[in-house]
Amino acid sequence: MPDHVEVMEIDELPSTSLTKVREFFAQDDCDICNSPAATLHYGAMTCGSCKVFFLRTSMAKRVFLCDKGGRCEYPRDRCRACRFQKCLKMGMNPEAVGRRKQLIASAKENEEDQLPDLSIVPYFTEKSAARSRSYHLEAKKFDNPTKIVSHLLGIERFCDNEDTGKYSSYENFDFTLDVDLSEALQFPGKICRRTPIGFSSGLQICAKDPSSLFRQLYCRLTLHMLDWVVSLDEIWMMSEKDRVRLISRQAANCVVLTMAYNTYRFDASGVLFCHGFQLEKTLGDSPDANDFSTVMVDFAHSQLLSVFREIHLSPEEYVLLKCISFFTTGHLSDEATEIVRNARRRYEYLLAKHIEEERPNFSPTARAIRVMKILGLLPKIMKMAIFDDQYLAKMAALDLQGMRGRITRDFHLSD
Repeated sequence: MPDHVEVMEIDELPSTSLTKVREFFAQDDCDICNSPAATLHYGAMTCGSCKVFFLRTSMAKRVFLCDKGGRCEYPRDRCRACRFQKCLKMGMNPEAVGRRKQLIASAKENEEDQLPDLSIVPYFTEKSAARSRSYHLEAKKFDNPTKIVSHLLGIERFCDNEDTGKYSSYENFDFTLDVDLSEALQFPGKICRRTPIGFSSGLQICAKDPSSLFRQLYCRLTLHMLDWVVSLDEIWMMSEKDRVRLISRQAANCVVLTMAYNTYRFDASGVLFCHGFQLEKTLGDSPDANDFSTVMVDFAHSQLLSVFREIHLSPEEYVLLKCISFFTTGHLSDEATEIVRNARRRYEYLLAKHIEEERPNFSPTARAIRVMKILGLLPKIMKMAIFDDQYLAKMAALDLQGMRGRITRDFHLSD
């Protein structure tokens, strides 16, 4: 079984009690109206009221007008047009409303008359409505789902690089944080060498300087993530600015899901890092580091791995979930937002299609429930990723363990 990671000299980190850390996982403010107790709905953290508003608006394809020309300050002005505009700005996806419900039963077409296209929120124009209706026709044009899933599995094997199996030749493991994200996307190998990822191995690959252990693990996991990301065709369809913004915002989702899935795969007691190490509940003498590791391990096992085990999550479902988790809109250009939405619905379709083909004995309802259980993991992945990202941001800002660098700046400290 892999050993634990000894994170050294974390005492300088701002003090946080375990109770406060747990509260992070228990509650968030709504991205739309700032109300407390929000959870993830349709791509953003929202309260129950904003979720219902967005659902009803999307299902009815309502068009609202703003008396102030879109200059309201929601929630103070209580303008429905600006409220929906903010929902879209924060990454909520109207097309996800109908798709999720159609997994359980076919909904009747909404026959309400639509207002003229005079809204400051022109999402439901005739063109966009036609695009939404054509979703299932577009999905049928996808290549063979089996081939796509096999391709994604091949990418994962390439990122793991376990086939080489030559751990002994990597004792002098060179790595650096001084690479910009834009440069790393072009040359991922500048961050570190492509050693075998070592999720399953108890043989630890140590750097020349033992005090740099955390940086070593961070760099190898970052390279694993970047090798995976650059293989996705969709990111090369958008501008460099959008590409960097999307990856910097979604990288943590990919990393924590990769660690959680391999923890489940190899039945580890903590949370697997790489190079034969795993995150245990106790990291040493630092209360703050111990709080972080305790909550991360508990949350991963209780919220993610418990579902993985319950449904026996397959490697194919994992790679599709990873794609779905990555393609989340928010703070991108209109063109990039459309690319991300198309990619997400593509992988959601492929997930449903894969389950249909692999489980022919399941009833349509049973298959739909399985899809919903898998997609229900998304807010939990996001929650764990946000917490991990905030902790790494502290380490980078304070240069703890030498974690200050250009790549950590771009991932954890940039807007």
